[in-house]
Amino acid sequence: MDVRQLRYFISIAQLGGFVKAASELRVAQSALSYQIGRLEDELQVKLLVRHRLGVTLTEAGRAVLEHAHSVMRELNELRMDATSRARYPSGQVSFAAPPSVARVLVPQVIERFRQLYPDVRLSMREGYTAPIHEWLWQGQVDLALLYDVDEMPQLETMALLPDRMYLIGSRRLPSPSRGGPSVAELCDMPLVMTSTGYGWRRRLEKALADRDARPYVRAEVESLAVIKELVIRGFGYSVLPKSAVHAELVRGDLWAMPIPELELPATLMLLKVAQRPLSLACGELQRLLVEEVAKLAREGWGHRDEPARPRRGARNGRQISRTRS
Repeated sequence: MDVRQLRYFISIAQLGGFVKAASELRVAQSALSYQIGRLEDELQVKLLVRHRLGVTLTEAGRAVLEHAHSVMRELNELRMDATSRARYPSGQVSFAAPPSVARVLVPQVIERFRQLYPDVRLSMREGYTAPIHEWLWQGQVDLALLYDVDEMPQLETMALLPDRMYLIGSRRLPSPSRGGPSVAELCDMPLVMTSTGYGWRRRLEKALADRDARPYVRAEVESLAVIKELVIRGFGYSVLPKSAVHAELVRGDLWAMPIPELELPATLMLLKVAQRPLSLACGELQRLLVEEVAKLAREGWGHRDEPARPRRGARNGRQISRTRS
């Protein structure tokens, strides 16, 4: 039994005969007779009685006609639902981002996505590089935002935001010369950094090691929010992408200076597993992420040629002792 046989049977029953049904369906009468014969053989009942005026439904035929109408209605609903879902996002989609990105980017992405696609369940997870990678591989998130991911054939990556790592300080800390600290000056500054398991710290360590230098890390902290708070309090400096302290730079709580002797790029990237096709909802989320990052970049998020300078009075901050405590 197939849909075509049911459609033919409904047409014959409604029009009252094979001649009219063949004309309406633009099918030869012999083809109609063959398909109805197959349907009757499969059901093992007589559905139609032919006579010179057309056909009459048997009792079994009337029962089958009722079910056939029901099946065709459900098929039409299925087709409409599938078409609708192909045009309008639905279902669920998820993404992950590090804390440095989440606070600046995620709220407006969620607000816009919810306004545009209220039928989609959107979830977001915040984490650092290792757990985000694990969530992506395990399928717990569809998309991920991370800085400077190594190229892998299993991943599709898209560069979203060019950035650079800067020396980060506050008004309570003395600032280096206007052009930024030398490597020697940087290595004499007490830094608050993540552990060596994180990309930013490894990138800084490698750049300094290439110049036979080592940073003075006064404290290792796994929370970006705590790192920024310690810098604001004057406990020490940090070296971070400027996008990670965007809000604090705008408010004037922190300042950012380049480190001229070091090349410390930090590109924000969008990731997905290559073998997993994007759903319509996921594709729309990707589009919004790209748009919002571009908008923030135009507003000064990320690296620009003119870095934020320390505000006046920064040099009047108290001196930080290099005592290793």
